[in-house]
Amino acid sequence: MRTTLLFPLAAAGALLTTACTPAGDADAFRSVLPDDRVLVNLDTEAAANARTGEWSEAYLLTAQVTDDVNGTAWWVLNLVDTVTATPPTWAAEAPPEDEGTVDQVAQWGPYDGDALEPTATQLVVAHNTDDSYFWALQQRPKADDAAEFTTVIAGQIEAGATDEASRGAFAIDFGAAHTLNPNTDPTQGTFYLGYDLGASGVKAEAAFEGFLGDNGEDANALYTYDQVYAGGGAMDLALESNMDLTTDAKEVLIVRSRWLDTGAGRGDAYAIGGDLGEFVGTSSDCWGTDFKTSYYTDNYTDSGLTEGDVATCAFAAAEFDDEALDQAQN
Repeated sequence: MRTTLLFPLAAAGALLTTACTPAGDADAFRSVLPDDRVLVNLDTEAAANARTGEWSEAYLLTAQVTDDVNGTAWWVLNLVDTVTATPPTWAAEAPPEDEGTVDQVAQWGPYDGDALEPTATQLVVAHNTDDSYFWALQQRPKADDAAEFTTVIAGQIEAGATDEASRGAFAIDFGAAHTLNPNTDPTQGTFYLGYDLGASGVKAEAAFEGFLGDNGEDANALYTYDQVYAGGGAMDLALESNMDLTTDAKEVLIVRSRWLDTGAGRGDAYAIGGDLGEFVGTSSDCWGTDFKTSYYTDNYTDSGLTEGDVATCAFAAAEFDDEALDQAQN
C-alpha cells in the first residue's frame, strides 16, 4: 500500500511577496485557514493512563491514531495561529509573475519565536482569481536573515470558503522541517490532511507516507474520519508495517472504529499480507464508557475466540472496511 499526496507541496512554495504598508482585510484571509475543527474528537486521555490487560486494544489503537493525527495537525494549526497573531504585511495586488492566476497575496512574519527556536517562520496566503487560496508556512534559519525561506507546510482551500464551511488540504514535508530544526520529528516523510468542514461536523482524510515507524522501518498509513463536532464519530485506518517480526515482510492492518459521544465504541479489523500469507484475519473489539473490552471475537486465536456479550456493544453489528481490503488485496 502506498498513499498518494493529492496536493503538491511546491504549489504554494512558489508564492512571492514584497514588504509593503499593510492594506486590506487580514481577517478575510485568516478566517478561511484551517482550525481545530479538523481534529478528531475521540477522548484519548484514558489511553494515556492505560495498562495491559482488559483495556480494549481497538480503543487503544484508535486513541494512538487520534493522537498521531491530532498532534501533527495541531503543530500546523498552532503555527498558523501563532504567526497570524503578529501584524500582517499585505501586497494589495499579486506580484507580476503571478498575474493572471493570483489577485492578492498576504504575508505574516517573519516570526522568530522564543529564544531557543532556531527558525524564523512566515505565512504566505494567495487569493486566486477563481476565489480559491494557496498558502504556505515557510522557514529559514533565524540566525541568517539573508537565507531563503523553505516551504515546510503547504495548503490549498477551494473556492467559496467561509469561516463556517470550507474544503481544503495541507501537507507537511518532515524532511525539510527536520533539516531546518533537528528537534522536529519524524525526520523524513510527509503528512497530508484533506478536510471538508461543515456547520455541524467534518469529514477528513489523513495520511503519513514514508515516515519512520517505531520499529525503525519506513511506514505508510491512511486514515479517514467522519464526525460531528460535539458527538460521536468513525475512523478508518489502513496501516502498512512489519507488525509480525517473524520476517521483514510487511502486513496491512485495516480497522474501522466507531464511537458514541459517551466514549463507548467498537473496532472491526482485517489483517492481511506479510507473514499472514493468503490468510485474512478478522477481529471485533467493543469497549464501554470505561474504555475496557466488553466483547471480543476473532478468527485466528486458537482457531477462533469469543469473549463477553455482543449485547454490550455500542454498535451491535460488525462493520468492516471491505473497500480498503479489496484495494489492499489488489
